[in-house]
Amino acid sequence: MAVRAQDFAVAWIAALSHERAAAEAMFDEEFDDPPDDFAKSSGDVNAYSWGRIGKHYVVVVSLPAGEYGLAPAATIAQALRSSLPHIRVGLLVGIGAGVPGEFVNPDGTITVQRDIRLGDVVVSEPSGTSGGVVQMDLVKMSESDGKLVPRRIGSLDRPPMALRTALSKMKARHERKGSSIPFIIEKALRENVKMQTPYAHPGLKSVPPARDLYYFSSGEFVELDFREEPTIHYGVIGSSNQLVKSAAHRDQLVEGLTADGHDPLCLEMEAAGLMNSFPCLVIRGICDYADKHKNDDWQRYAAIVAAALAKDYLSFVQPVEVQQAAPLREVLQTLQQMQEGINDVSANVHKWNRISEIRELSSEQRRIRKWINASDPSTDLDQARKTHLKGSGQWFLAGPAFASWKTASKAMLWLYGIPGCGKTILSSSVIAALQADANQERGMNSALAFFFFSFSDVEKQTADQCVRSLIIQLSEQVLSRLDDVSKLFQANNDGAKQPTWDDLIRTLHTLLTRFQYVRIVLDALDECNARQPLLQMLANLANVDNVQTIVTSRDEADIREALSAQISPESVIVLRSAVVNEDIRSYVSHRLQSGKDFQRWRNHSTIQDEIKEALIDKADGMFRLVQCQLDQIALCITLPMLREALKELPDDLSDMYSRIVDQIPPQYRKTTIRLLQFLALSERPLRLDEAIDAIAVAIEPTPRFDLQDRMGDLGDIRRLCSSLIVLRDEYAAKRGTDEGLLEDRKHSIPPNEISVQLSHFSVKEYLLSSDVHKERSQFAPHVANAEVAKVSLAYLTNLDQNLTTAQIVQRYPLSAFAARYWTCFCVKAGPNDDLLNKLSIQVLGYGSKVYCTWLHLYDPDAVWNNEPWKDQEECRRRTVINPLYFAATTGLLPALQYILERGGDVNAQGGYYGNALQAASLGGHAEVVRLLLDKGADVNAQGEVVQLLLDEGAEVNAQGGLYGNALQAASVDGHAEIVGLLLDKGRRGQRAGRLVRQRPPGCIS
Repeated sequence: MAVRAQDFAVAWIAALSHERAAAEAMFDEEFDDPPDDFAKSSGDVNAYSWGRIGKHYVVVVSLPAGEYGLAPAATIAQALRSSLPHIRVGLLVGIGAGVPGEFVNPDGTITVQRDIRLGDVVVSEPSGTSGGVVQMDLVKMSESDGKLVPRRIGSLDRPPMALRTALSKMKARHERKGSSIPFIIEKALRENVKMQTPYAHPGLKSVPPARDLYYFSSGEFVELDFREEPTIHYGVIGSSNQLVKSAAHRDQLVEGLTADGHDPLCLEMEAAGLMNSFPCLVIRGICDYADKHKNDDWQRYAAIVAAALAKDYLSFVQPVEVQQAAPLREVLQTLQQMQEGINDVSANVHKWNRISEIRELSSEQRRIRKWINASDPSTDLDQARKTHLKGSGQWFLAGPAFASWKTASKAMLWLYGIPGCGKTILSSSVIAALQADANQERGMNSALAFFFFSFSDVEKQTADQCVRSLIIQLSEQVLSRLDDVSKLFQANNDGAKQPTWDDLIRTLHTLLTRFQYVRIVLDALDECNARQPLLQMLANLANVDNVQTIVTSRDEADIREALSAQISPESVIVLRSAVVNEDIRSYVSHRLQSGKDFQRWRNHSTIQDEIKEALIDKADGMFRLVQCQLDQIALCITLPMLREALKELPDDLSDMYSRIVDQIPPQYRKTTIRLLQFLALSERPLRLDEAIDAIAVAIEPTPRFDLQDRMGDLGDIRRLCSSLIVLRDEYAAKRGTDEGLLEDRKHSIPPNEISVQLSHFSVKEYLLSSDVHKERSQFAPHVANAEVAKVSLAYLTNLDQNLTTAQIVQRYPLSAFAARYWTCFCVKAGPNDDLLNKLSIQVLGYGSKVYCTWLHLYDPDAVWNNEPWKDQEECRRRTVINPLYFAATTGLLPALQYILERGGDVNAQGGYYGNALQAASLGGHAEVVRLLLDKGADVNAQGEVVQLLLDEGAEVNAQGGLYGNALQAASVDGHAEIVGLLLDKGRRGQRAGRLVRQRPPGCIS
C-alpha cells in the first residue's frame, strides 16, 4: 500500500546542512518523491526529505541554506505546521558545546568535573522542574553571596510521553548491551561514500590528528584523550540565543544555571525556541566547548554521532504511542520563540544547490545518473569565474558576432587564440551572460549546457565525457527530467552495458528536440583527446535549426578543417592581442590596486603606469604570461629592483616558466620538483592530502614514509612554486560558494576536498616538452615516471599493515592513488631502474602483507571499482591470485622475469582474463607476451578460439577467462604484433571458436 502523508508522524529538525546530511544518511528507506496525497501549502519553501527509519516514517527538514535567525526558522516551522499538521513528535538533532565543568582541587589545581569529551552525545532528559532544556538568557539578575548572578525565569515544556518512555527504555538497554552507534555509523558511511572522510572521527582522519582541548576560564587548558566510541550523557541542555565563544562567558552562564538548580551538560542555540511549541527530544553531538578555540574539526563527526543515536532511539519509540500524542497543528502556536542565534556559524552552513536537486531524484533516477557517470562542469566554471573581472570580454559580448549568434535560429562561433590568451576566462563570461539572459530572452522553452575540457583531469578530456555531460545537463532542464536517459539505460540491459557513441549521440539529439532553442558552450576543444568523433558531432550541430554553439580552442589543423567547412568566415573569431590586451590592461590595473603584493606602489600612480606599460608591451595578448610576470615583480621591494625586473621580463611562456623554476629556493627545490612531477604525470588532480604525503616520502638513502614528516601547515604548499600550481575547492559549486580557487584566504575545508593542480595547460606542456628535458632531466619521461613510481611504492611498503584497509585509506590518503597508478608509472619508466625494480618486486611478493594490501586497495582486474576494499569477500579472494598474473596484466617485465626465475607457473589459471598470457595479450604488452611464450606459456589455454582465425588453427583445450584464449584477447584490441607471436606458437590446432567482441569495463594499464 502506498505511503500517505499522514503516515509521517515524526519530524526531524536539523539546523545546519551537515546535520541534515547526517540525518538523511540514517534512512533505512528513502523516498525521493513526497507521498501522492501530500499537498504543499502555498508559501511553504521547505525542502523535505522523506524516509523510513525502522517502524517510523520520518520527514527531515532544516533551516534554509544561507539564512539564519528568527525569520527563516519561524518560516520553516510554520510551513511544517501548515503542510504537515499531523506531525506529532519531533527530534532536534545536531551539534552542541560540551560543559565538562571545573573542579578546584585542595592544592589549587583545576581539573574537569565531568568526563564529557568531543564526539560524545548529550540527550535532554527531564528531571525535577526541568523539561530537559533550560533557556540560559531568559533571566533576571539576583544577588548571591554578595554578587549579582543571572537567574532563570519561566520554564520550558518537556517532550511528550511517547518520547520520555522510549528514553527510559533506551537507557536500560544501553546499560546492558551498549549502544548501536558504531554499527549505525558504519552502515551509513558505507552507503554514503562521499561522507566517509569528512564524517570520520577527526582523531583518526586528520592531518595532523585533531586534538581534544578543554580551556578553563583562567586560560589554562587540559588535553583530553579522545574516545573511539562516544559516551552518551543524559541531563539538562542549556539553550541561548547567543553563540557562546569564550570560556568566561560560558562559565558565567553555567554558574547562573547551577545557582538555579540546573547543571547543564551541553549548550546549544535552537531548543529553547521549540520546547513549548514543538514536542521534541534534543540530541546533541559535542563538537566544541564553547570557548574561543571553537573550530570545525569535530562538527561533522559530532553531527553523525548524534544522528546515529537518534536512529537508535527511534527503535525504542512505539508508533502506537506516537499516535496518541497531540498533532502539531494543536501545539505549534509559538514558534516565534525560535532564537536568533546561529548567525555566527554562517561559515559552516553549506548551500545545498546541486546536492538538494540530486536528492530529490528518485532512487531509479539516481541509479541512472550514476550509470551515465557524467563529469560536472560547474567546478570548472567556478574556477574560471574567479579569475575574470567584471566587464572583461565586453569586446566580444557587446560585439555584432555575439549579438547575431544569439538571434539566429542555428549558429556556431569558433573562437581561437594562442596559449594563455584567456579563452577559458572568456568562455566563463559568455556562460554568465547567457545565464543572465535565460529568463528574459524570447520567453521560450530554452536550455543552456556547457563543458570545459581540462588538461588536469583525464575524465574531462574525452568526447564521450563531453556528450554525457551535455546529456545530463539538458535532461535536467526537461520537465520529464531523466526520461530520455532512462530509455538509454533500459536499452543497455538496465545499465549492464555502457552506451556506445552512437547511443549517446542519438540521445543528445532527442533531447535537443525537447527545446525551442539550445545554447551550448564548449571550452578548450584542443584539450580533448581523440576528438574526431566530437568534431563530426559539431559539424552536425551546425545544421540543427534550434542549436547555437560556441567553441573555443587553439588553432589546431583538424579543428580548423572540421569547423571551417561548416561555418562562414565571419563566425571564426581570432582572439588577437589588440582586443585581448584591453582586458589584460584592466586585469593589471585591478591587481595593482587591490593585490596585497602591490600595496607598496598603491599611492604611486606613475610607477603603476610604468608597470602597466611594460607588461602590456610584452603581453602580446597572453593573459597567462602577464599573470606570471606580475607574480615575479611582486617580489620587488625597491624601485631599482622593480625597474630591473621590468627590463628583464621574459618574452614568452616557456622563458617565463624556466625562470620560475630557476628561482625555486634551494631548500624547496627537491620537494617542488617532486610535486611538479606528480602533477604533470597524474591522470587526475591530486587532492591536497595526497600531495602532502607524496612530498613527504623519502627515497634515499632508504625508501620510507613517516607520518611525522608531513608538512605541518597544509597551506605552506603554496610556497612551492605558487605561480605554477593552484589550490582549488572541488566542492565550491556544490556548497553554493563562489570561492573555487584557494589562494591567500584562510579556509577550513577538509584537505581531501581541495585539489592541487598545475595552474595552466601551458605549464604541463612546458614540463613535458622535449626541449625542457634537455636542460631539466628531472622531467624527462623515464626519470619523472620512475620518481613517481618509487614514491608510490615506497609509500605502499611503509603503510601500517596492521590496520584494516578502510583505516589505511583514512590514515594514508595517498594509498588509493599509489595502489591504482604505480604500475602505470613503472611501465612508462622502463626496465632499467634497479631501485624501482626492487620496490615493485617487494610489493609483488606472493602472500606478503604488502601484496595483499595492494590488492585490497586496487584490483587490476576490476579497474571500474575505485574502492574495492569495501567488498571484504572480494578482497580475500584477491589475495590468493598469483602475482605473476598481475605482473603480466600490468606489463611489469622486470618483476615478471624475477617471478619466473624463481619458479612461477607460467600457465597458472585464475584472474578475470584467465591466465597471464591472455591478460598480457589483451593489454598489448608485447615484451611480456614474448617472455611468457619463451617460458612455455600455452597459447591455446582457456576457452574458445576466435572464429575469424579458424584457418590459423589455435586449439581449444580449456574453458575460462573473459576472452576464451590469448589469441582472442589480442584480437579484441587489434594488437597485431601479439597476434603474430601467438599464431607462430599455435599453428597446430584444429578447431576455432567465436570472437568475443565486448571489452570489459575499464582498461589494462
